Amino acid sequence: MKSHERLIDALAADLKPTARQPGLDRLALTWVACSLVYVALITGMLGPFRPGFSEQLLGYPRFALDMLLGVAAIGVTGVLLFRSAVPGAVAQSLRWLALSMVGAWLAMQLFGLVSPALEPGMLGKRPHCMFETLLIALPPMGVALVLQRRMYPLSPARSAMAAGLCAGLMPAWIMQIACMYDPQHILSFHILPGLAVAVIGLLVGWMLPRRGSD
Repeated sequence: MKSHERLIDALAADLKPTARQPGLDRLALTWVACSLVYVALITGMLGPFRPGFSEQLLGYPRFALDMLLGVAAIGVTGVLLFRSAVPGAVAQSLRWLALSMVGAWLAMQLFGLVSPALEPGMLGKRPHCMFETLLIALPPMGVALVLQRRMYPLSPARSAMAAGLCAGLMPAWIMQIACMYDPQHILSFHILPGLAVAVIGLLVGWMLPRRGSD
């Protein structure tokens, strides 16, 4: 028994204090905020935002609600993707909340086919918005995947898919004010490329070394 106590004391003597890891939610929201700033800056560098979008946000409550719901869905999905990288950190209610908010935002875009929030038009059309949406999302997804792997994702494919979904939603959301407003165009050239990033994340997650069973 004394030998065991001496071993424990020797091991304890070698312990060194380490910096406290940031909270998951704080890390998630920091990543979301930095990624949105990056997405907005790169989008602006590639082309001007749609003229008059600020007046549209102030003058059309449903369009403003659309934008608020979109950024809320991004924030909740961001929290989900980081919590999914830590065993036991995701409540089922959080999964349902993220799914519901993303689904509600997508439903608003589908409803726009019947009743647009704004008058559809070509104003602000960006000739390569589909590729911009896809490519702009990849760096934030890559950063999220690196941060996830520093944790312990038991389901890397599922966690990576959440990272891809959140990253893909960001440029799709920004395109609501950067590109032309037309529901059919939004769904085909903004939403679908954004969702494709989730598929890319899923494939990357499948190829990553497994730390647990998916």
